[in-house]
Amino acid sequence: STGGSRAIDFELIKENNLLKLSVFFFLIVLICGLFIVYVRGTLILYIGLFAAIGVYFYSAPPIHFASRFGLGELFHIICLGPLFIIGSKYTLLGYFDNVDLFLGLPFGLLITACLIMNEYPDSKYDKKCGKNNLAVILGVKYIPYFYTFLVFLSYFSIFCCILFKFLSYYYLIILFALPYSVKSIITTFNISINRKFIANSCMESFYSYLYFSYCMIFSSFVCIFL
Repeated sequence: STGGSRAIDFELIKENNLLKLSVFFFLIVLICGLFIVYVRGTLILYIGLFAAIGVYFYSAPPIHFASRFGLGELFHIICLGPLFIIGSKYTLLGYFDNVDLFLGLPFGLLITACLIMNEYPDSKYDKKCGKNNLAVILGVKYIPYFYTFLVFLSYFSIFCCILFKFLSYYYLIILFALPYSVKSIITTFNISINRKFIANSCMESFYSYLYFSYCMIFSSFVCIFL
């Protein structure tokens, strides 16, 4: 029920301890990343540097992407979507295809949809402290519509890839996740009626992402073995 900053507010963890943990895990990622660069080459280094810049300046001054009128959400789409897929595939196989850009897009869109829903409860206070994220810019009234748009775009991007034969028709398996996505959208619109749906909306947005991911993974296995 809390994000990172509110974990500090509620004294679930001390600020200094959170900083130490952040540095510790960053060093682990750095060591692993340098090993992968050694094995696969400098392309991974460039991908890692771009991701590191996005991670650090998402919250840190002077850029603070999270407060820059939607730039933080854009970095979510890029780094946790196409960049994530390209980096993973190149690490495992030593190459990637142009289609991986489209294959990674729905993951970035759906995780950003989850982010939007988690920004929803804090949007009032974010606005007061000058954190102009996308939830603040859109306003509470339009967040459900934007969430719906991101979910729709996720499925639509896969349908387009199938239509233009970038992906196999086996990827239509993602339709099994559609009922969960529709349910999450309905719950999102119910927030304006009763705010107790906020927690449900946050959870269901993640479940929608999870089931979509399962279907994408299963689709990939089917394409490999069939």
